Amino acid sequence: MILQDLVTYLRGNAALIAVLPAAKIFPIQAPTGTVMPYLIVEVSEGTRGKMAAQLTEGRPLARITVDGGPNQGVLAGTIIELALRALENYRGLMGGTNDLFMTCSEIRGWAGMSGTFRNQFNVNSRYVETRQVPV
Repeated sequence: MILQDLVTYLRGNAALIAVLPAAKIFPIQAPTGTVMPYLIVEVSEGTRGKMAAQLTEGRPLARITVDGGPNQGVLAGTIIELALRALENYRGLMGGTNDLFMTCSEIRGWAGMSGTFRNQFNVNSRYVETRQVPV
């Protein structure tokens, strides 16, 4: 599953966890009461299609978000930049996802409420898996 593979990969990235503990990287949303900064991985949509007689190609779209608290704008920017560098142009096996290739959008950011910061980028992925047909 690409969501868990992305979370596990980012939690194991040495450069990223040097500035953000792995325990602050979450799938879908951060638990209530989590102290900023934290990173969220969401897989939103994508297409799947027959690529060859025995292969299916998946093209999921993911969004990586870093939320930072007041006075954490620079730190939040550093974290999102490290996440981008970890994922951009990744090629290979990631967890259970085979022949994965990722490209990323530019980072975008904006001010949140009460002095918080939000930074995001999208990840376009392509992977291949064995084609399965319902019985």
